Amino acid sequence: MITVRVDELLKRAQELTKDGYEFVEVMIIEEEYDDETLPSSLHFSAFDGFGGGVDYEAIDEIKISATYKFEEGNKEDEEYEGLEQ
Repeated sequence: MITVRVDELLKRAQELTKDGYEFVEVMIIEEEYDDETLPSSLHFSAFDGFGGGVDYEAIDEIKISATYKFEEGNKEDEEYEGLEQ
């Protein structure tokens, strides 16, 4: 499983649609460890209808907690409390 930003996913879908593609293969490329760590990503290859594919820029995975909004709220509360002192 992979987590990506919805706005990036929408942007890629709009780009594929604008370019006239009806079908796309989406692959999860797992995190790689060589000289540097490369994050997991979604890779897009549009079908051209003639047996080929057109590669599109990948979308990198986002590492985020399922409770990120709650955590952000707590940070804002802490910052607000710090201003009151």
